Amino acid sequence: MSTMPAFTNGRDALLATGGEPPRRRKPVRTVVLVAIVVLTTLVLAAALAYAGLAPPDRQWIGWSVAAVSGVALTTIWVYEWWTGRSANSAVAAAAAVVVLLASFAGIPPLVRSVVPEDPRCTALAQRPHEDAQIKVVDQANQPALTFGPVVSYSLGLADDGRPLLSAAGSIHGRVPGDRQLYLISMAMPGTTNAFGDSVRQTRYFPSRALDPGCWLVDNKPIGYPGVCGVTFRFYITTVPLTTAGRLQDIADFYAANPSRRTDGIGTETFEQMDIKPMAYWILPTATARVCL
Repeated sequence: MSTMPAFTNGRDALLATGGEPPRRRKPVRTVVLVAIVVLTTLVLAAALAYAGLAPPDRQWIGWSVAAVSGVALTTIWVYEWWTGRSANSAVAAAAAVVVLLASFAGIPPLVRSVVPEDPRCTALAQRPHEDAQIKVVDQANQPALTFGPVVSYSLGLADDGRPLLSAAGSIHGRVPGDRQLYLISMAMPGTTNAFGDSVRQTRYFPSRALDPGCWLVDNKPIGYPGVCGVTFRFYITTVPLTTAGRLQDIADFYAANPSRRTDGIGTETFEQMDIKPMAYWILPTATARVCL
């Protein structure tokens, strides 16, 4: 008969034969790791928003939180599964799903409190308006800038017969310290005004300086009395700071002298002033209610 003692578990049997018991690693505290990951991504999201790299609705910050948290938590899940800690895997998986689903609703309240909504982003939401698609000209001019997909605009009519432009949009990122964002319009050649005159030359008309983030132009006169029918292309540009001052002087001059409708800046001067078009949208006055 065998004299081998009865062992109650494999650990005792292993010790009796001179083997070393497997060392148990301390379990990963998934809840703590989840908290660290989520808090870190929220701080990152707030930093992105503060840096001006997030659009007004904050949606892609939510996606950033979802992506970073999802990857981090999935990594924890895979690690725990690989090391056999299946009990904690369920917690990590559930946390990842919760973070992903929560991010569909947008940025968490913490970041909303850090970066309040800019009222200029929704300034035209309560008014009748049109939306124009933003088209990027040359992102190589300033790759750090991105643009909201649309510009909302409406047209009124001044007492002297000029259209009044109200427009709102968003620009994200930072502009180099030696340059300024500037809005410049161009009457598109081939379009015809209310007098039956066609635009024959490419001329640029400074409008106003812009800042990154939400921007708003409110009741800005454009063109001249009778300009209805002409289609405008509005460029968002970057210009040297010295040029910005000159452009503002020109804009003030045309605001006070609307009859000088054929002046503006020619293509050669436009290039000499180191004006870099970034993006544009198109405004057709022929279909505007004030011009019908």
